[in-house]
Amino acid sequence: MNEQLRHVRRVYDVEALGAIDILREASVWTSTFGQPIWPLESFTVDDQRKIAAAGEQVGGFEDSEMVACMRLQKRDRIFWPDDPPGEALYLHKLAVRRASSGKGWTARMVDWAVGECRTENARALRLDTLANGKLPAYYETLGFRLVDKRPLLIERMPIVRMQLLIDAPT
Repeated sequence: MNEQLRHVRRVYDVEALGAIDILREASVWTSTFGQPIWPLESFTVDDQRKIAAAGEQVGGFEDSEMVACMRLQKRDRIFWPDDPPGEALYLHKLAVRRASSGKGWTARMVDWAVGECRTENARALRLDTLANGKLPAYYETLGFRLVDKRPLLIERMPIVRMQLLIDAPT
């Protein structure tokens, strides 16, 4: 596919509701491996509207179809409660449709978020992910590094915090 037809941008209003289907698909798929990452019932229209209204919903598009999504926040009071405001941006719930898996969407979404960090003068892009499985190793290939030596236990699930330090804009 022509790379110009693939793009990442913030989404608002009704368009942002497309993220619900992608997130639910990811939840169902990970459940088949015994590692449900997000409860299906956590993706509601009301919550999604609030996320979109806050300007935190980001979509990855092939042509006009949203095939990837993520939430990009300026604060994370759950996993990074002691961070000073403006120090970092926080990436949450990055998901890609199964039909678009393996096409570089995670890297494309992370690259876009790094650009936002530079725009916001944030020194890091931070995320949390399951400690077991392939995700921490994959995020390391994108430049993220583990912050803690031991996983945090959140709702009986081992979680690691990772960050990608942002170099100064060129």
